[in-house]
Amino acid sequence: MSINGYTATCIIIGNPVGHSMSPAIHNRAFLETGLNWAYFPCQVEEVRLGDAIAGIRGLNIKGANVTIPYKEKVIAYLDWVSPEAALMGAVNTIVNNQGRLEGYNTDGPGFIRSLLETGFEPPGKKLVVLGTGGAAKGVAVALAQLKPAEIVFLYRSRDKAAEINNILTGFYQGSVSLIPVNDYEQVDQVLQTAQLIINTTPMGMWPNVDEMPPLSLTNKHSHLLAADLIYNPLETKLLRAARKLGCRTLSGLGMFVYQAALAFELWTGRPAPIAIMNDTVEKNLHK
Repeated sequence: MSINGYTATCIIIGNPVGHSMSPAIHNRAFLETGLNWAYFPCQVEEVRLGDAIAGIRGLNIKGANVTIPYKEKVIAYLDWVSPEAALMGAVNTIVNNQGRLEGYNTDGPGFIRSLLETGFEPPGKKLVVLGTGGAAKGVAVALAQLKPAEIVFLYRSRDKAAEINNILTGFYQGSVSLIPVNDYEQVDQVLQTAQLIINTTPMGMWPNVDEMPPLSLTNKHSHLLAADLIYNPLETKLLRAARKLGCRTLSGLGMFVYQAALAFELWTGRPAPIAIMNDTVEKNLHK
C-alpha cells in the first residue's frame, strides 16, 4: 500500500480497537480493487467521541466503522441515520457524503446473509437471542423483518430487554418473550421448542476464549442451529459445546465479512471483493 497526497482515508472508532481485524480486511480490499484508499484504527475516549466524529468531516475522512461501545452513542453526532439504523438504535458505519455524515447499520443485514447461507429459513420459526445490547438490537430488527413466529430474548438487564421489545412492537407481528438468562428451567423449555439460538454477547471472544454464556445445553437441544456473532475464535466454547451435542453451528465470520463488505460498498460505490475479505480474516485469526 502506497500512501500519498491523493489517498482517501477510512477509520474505525471504538475503545478498544486493538483487537479489530477491520484494518486488515479493508486495506486488503482496497489494495485488491486498485483503490488508493487506506484504513486506520482510532481508539477514542468517550469524552472525545464528539470531537472524533467532527474530525471525520473536518479531515474529509471518507467513512468510518463504529464499534463497541459507541454504536448507540454515535447517533447523536450524525446528520442523518438510515431508517433501519434508527430502528435498531445503533450505527456501525458512517459515510461522509460531502460533509454530511450519514449513519448505517450493516450488522443485521450481514448476519441475515450469513444465516440464510446455511439454508435456515426464519419465517414461522421460534428464535432465541442471548443478550440485549446493540448487537442484539441489530440482529433482532433484521430477523423480525423475515417474519419468524416468535423471538425470545434471554436477558440480564430487564430494562434493555424491554427497550428491544418496544422497538419490535412498532412493526413486528409475531410474539416476543423476555426471559431472565438465569431462569434455567424456563430457558431449558424454550430451547427445546426453538429452532435457532444466537449469542450476541462478547462472552467467549478472544482472548477470553474459556468464557461461555450461562447456558446448559443438553441432548434435548441437539436440533438447534447455534449461532455466535463472535468470529475470533471461529469456534467459541459455546459453539464447541453445541457441536458436540450434534447441533449445527454458525460462527460470526460470515456476518463480520458481510457487514464489512456492505460498508465497503457504501463508501466506495464498488462491489466488495468478498472472497478476498474472507481469506484475510481467516489468515489473521488467533487460533
